[in-house]
Amino acid sequence: MSVSCEVVTSLDYSHPVLHIRGEFTQDMEKELEQQYDSIPAERRARVVLDFTDTQYINSSGIAILIALITRATDETATLEFAGLSPHFRKVMEIVGLDDFVAMHDNLDDAVKAT
Repeated sequence: MSVSCEVVTSLDYSHPVLHIRGEFTQDMEKELEQQYDSIPAERRARVVLDFTDTQYINSSGIAILIALITRATDETATLEFAGLSPHFRKVMEIVGLDDFVAMHDNLDDAVKAT
């Protein structure tokens, strides 16, 4: 069985980045949570989710993102999205996630933003 999606954590930027690659569905809940938890607590004040290499997001993926946004908010942290395709960005806006998450055109802009 091939992996349809993976989440890779990078601590090489000014803020931690979770790179979400492939198809983001309900199968990714545990992996996303594990990768988020792998970020040292003192570096979780601001985390960027990079969707540059994401090909698909379904409603279960959106629900997982909402849960992570809620968790981050409860921890007084913020999540930011980067690299969303125009279609995915529109979906996030329709769902209303842009009220809770800053959205950047690309990863470079996200890690440079203050």
